[in-house]
Amino acid sequence: MGGKNSSKSKMNSRNYTFDKNAYHSDHVKEPESIKSTRADVLPTSGYEPHFNPIFWNHFFDDDEKSNDIRLRNNCWMYAVNDFKHTGDKRSQPGHTDKAQQTFNQYSCSDMHARIKKDIPLAYVAEEKKKCKKYFYKIAVVVDPGNNYHFYRQDSNGLWSHKEGELPVTNLDATGNLIYNPKTANRFYHHSNKNDSLLYTSLCSFMCIPSNTFFSDNVVTDTCDQCGGSQGV
Repeated sequence: MGGKNSSKSKMNSRNYTFDKNAYHSDHVKEPESIKSTRADVLPTSGYEPHFNPIFWNHFFDDDEKSNDIRLRNNCWMYAVNDFKHTGDKRSQPGHTDKAQQTFNQYSCSDMHARIKKDIPLAYVAEEKKKCKKYFYKIAVVVDPGNNYHFYRQDSNGLWSHKEGELPVTNLDATGNLIYNPKTANRFYHHSNKNDSLLYTSLCSFMCIPSNTFFSDNVVTDTCDQCGGSQGV
């Protein structure tokens, strides 16, 4: 996995087991087991990544900030279950195509085109239909003309996401567990209105290949524009 300007990491997020201590923060909640039977939990394929915040939220206390997984990865990297622990740029969808390195619009059609550039096997999915074998769901949303964001479905049936350099969370903007991004609160208000993100458009659910089985078909890359306000 990786593009021309990114290198394959020696670490692998799938080697880290889930740790309940990761729930002891303001960003995550432990779902009650009974909730896995809720009618609003969307069907899973069995190939979803595990919700593992203890890995993604790892923050190094030493001087090796370039190895900080939390700071170096964004919603896109988290959605495709890939990561980098070096460098100062976050990967963005579509940057394997040098002609698409600069974001000049944030629309559903643009995001779909970018995703297909990086993951040719990705396809638009029906909300209440599970993905085919070896694939799992992500949700693509945009704050039109301003920003984009991704959510992913985990093996517990619930959804999680990562806002830029912030910690991974399984909560929506209201602080509720995410059973379906379509019904979750996606309006992230900030004291500075210019920093608020209102993801009014849910573009689609998409099925993407698990990088456990298709490591060569999920491509991420970096560019000069990566790591700003894009992709939170």
